Amino acid sequence: SSIPLELVETMEALHFSEQGVLFDDTSDVKAPETMLTPEVALRLANRLSQVAFQLLLGPFNPDEELATLYQDAIDKDDKQEEFHQSPEEMISARLAASLRRAQHRTLLSCGRGLEDLARG
Repeated sequence: SSIPLELVETMEALHFSEQGVLFDDTSDVKAPETMLTPEVALRLANRLSQVAFQLLLGPFNPDEELATLYQDAIDKDDKQEEFHQSPEEMISARLAASLRRAQHRTLLSCGRGLEDLARG
């Protein structure tokens, strides 16, 4: 498999900027194998792990979503109203969760591969 060149370039630029080295993106494009240093690979693996974790949290902030639902109930002057999902909404939510889990596993696998590569 391969890692998008733009992603490696971004991580390299962040790595250099944190070390106080100016990154010149106008220079000739480097070969990918010279840009993916162990430090850049570990940084990228860490970022992939962070994104994988965020995928498990879902697409919204649950507290914010509950506050919105509660406010909708107040606006309708019916605080006792129950919120039901249609069968289509339930199927959609399950499929979205399944996709997030698959993406989570893919990102973690890629991150582990990068860590193995960085540690030689």
